[in-house]
Amino acid sequence: MIEIFGGQTLGSTRHVRERVRRWLDGRISLREFEEWFVAVAGTAAEGGDDELVVASIDMNLSELDDGVLTGEEFRKQMAGLA
Repeated sequence: MIEIFGGQTLGSTRHVRERVRRWLDGRISLREFEEWFVAVAGTAAEGGDDELVVASIDMNLSELDDGVLTGEEFRKQMAGLA
């Protein structure tokens, strides 16, 4: 686990997946998830499962922002990562 600004860390893939589930369950907003994700995404271990999950989430967020994915499609993609 790598610590960055304000003590926020990526943690493990398990931790990332838990954050995704919290968003899917409505316990945090998409904005809260995105703010957390942007702050910790750069701490993913290179070449590991963490990096793949982070890259997938980053791509999904970009495609949502660009209108490539609808909200429903985005939710399905994210559910596959949880």
